[in-house]
Amino acid sequence: MERVIAMDPFDIITAPVLGPVQVLQRLGRKVLDFTMSSAYDETQLLEEIVRLQVRYDMGRISTETFYRRHRALVRQANMIRKAVSDAGDQSKLPG
Repeated sequence: MERVIAMDPFDIITAPVLGPVQVLQRLGRKVLDFTMSSAYDETQLLEEIVRLQVRYDMGRISTETFYRRHRALVRQANMIRKAVSDAGDQSKLPG
């Protein structure tokens, strides 16, 4: 059984021009969603802190390197917590 899809004449006329733009727009949204989910994954950061601690305990990295990376990871985790908190506060605003 063949499925017939009704298309608006405007969509047919503009498809050669807008089609590629819409594909790029959808692709951009997917990349942005993936990037944001990775950037805001606090669990991933906490796992990296544990891996860093293990490397330090095993003597594979210097004390200076450990503290520098640890501070950076903790700072990033705090920024994520703040961003998530701010986003939650924004969603509670009347709108």
